[in-house]
Amino acid sequence: MSKIDIKHPHNMPLDTLKENIQTLANSLSERYGASVKWQTEQTLEVKAPAITGSLSYDDSTLNIQVSFGFMSKFLMPKIKAEITDYLRKNIS
Repeated sequence: MSKIDIKHPHNMPLDTLKENIQTLANSLSERYGASVKWQTEQTLEVKAPAITGSLSYDDSTLNIQVSFGFMSKFLMPKIKAEITDYLRKNIS
């Protein structure tokens, strides 16, 4: 199984960070038909056909993990690029 594992430092207020995470998740949901659901106050689960992921955060780091099934691994470079571009532009 192919995976993306990103640890991105931040210094944002947690409520602002959570809003940005939700915006990213909504974009992925619309683009790839994923469902998104907050599992805890600081962990968002993302599921799409043959793709699962989570976005979690603490006071200094945003952690993103995405796993791709065999039939969806061709999407990995595109999704990784979209995530890293969003992080670079919106989360510092």
